[in-house]
Amino acid sequence: MKVVNRICCVCRNKQDKSQMTRLVYLNNTILIDNNKQYGGKGCYVCNSPDCRSKLIQKKLLNKVYRCNIDQQLYDKISKEM
Repeated sequence: MKVVNRICCVCRNKQDKSQMTRLVYLNNTILIDNNKQYGGKGCYVCNSPDCRSKLIQKKLLNKVYRCNIDQQLYDKISKEM
């Protein structure tokens, strides 16, 4: 079986994509794509608590998606992750 690696948008380390969480920007909202089924622009985040907290604290999704993400969406993501 082929191993597919992705880069974490926080720490920039390569990992197997099955070990990471995919976030998708779709219709002006951000979805957690657990089943890897949504289309749209996606990014991957390590499952480490450090990377997840940095993603929220530093608002890195603004940089990844090149737009201004509301704090409400960050709060929603932090609760769901």
